Amino acid sequence: MDLVEKTIDFPAKYRAIPIKSALSLLHEQKSMQIHELEALTTQVLLNYDQNKKNNKVEEQPNFILVPRKNQLITRVKTAISKSKKIIRIITSWKRHLEAVITYENVINQAFSRDVKIKVLITESPKEKKIPKTARRFNNHSNTSIKFTDSPAQIIEIIIDNKEALLMTAPKANLADSPALWSNNPSLILALTTCFDTTWKEA
Repeated sequence: MDLVEKTIDFPAKYRAIPIKSALSLLHEQKSMQIHELEALTTQVLLNYDQNKKNNKVEEQPNFILVPRKNQLITRVKTAISKSKKIIRIITSWKRHLEAVITYENVINQAFSRDVKIKVLITESPKEKKIPKTARRFNNHSNTSIKFTDSPAQIIEIIIDNKEALLMTAPKANLADSPALWSNNPSLILALTTCFDTTWKEA
């Protein structure tokens, strides 16, 4: 790093260069490294953008089993946060009350984007007292709620007709059931048709 000088003697002697010169040299070398790294970063990003434009790959339909607990909650939050038009939900009353509290922030953000939420609840409400969060959600102008006594055991969330989450254990609590996530058009069409049919009959 050129921080040491060699004297013309025999035997040769070595000594550190003056501190000001050393600091100036170190600063210059570090500046050159940063400049080279910035240039490399810029080039890599340009290459990435170019390759992305030249190699557009359509997202393939997928099926993913999402584990329960935190991963499931995060997946649902992500789906709601990406919503643009409409969210359809079939759920139980108990899970509905849990959900509006758990996902309150992303739901409010969705409302601010004018996303409509239709909720089909598979049983009549049992509690007379409804939490404030649930009341605010239920009374929001973008919310539509219907109740049905259909014996069908299904818990589903459909986002913009593009992705869906189907809970594998409908009777479990909100985060206690794994879920099948999919962007498969055939499955989403089937789930949407099921929702719309039950919605009309509710």
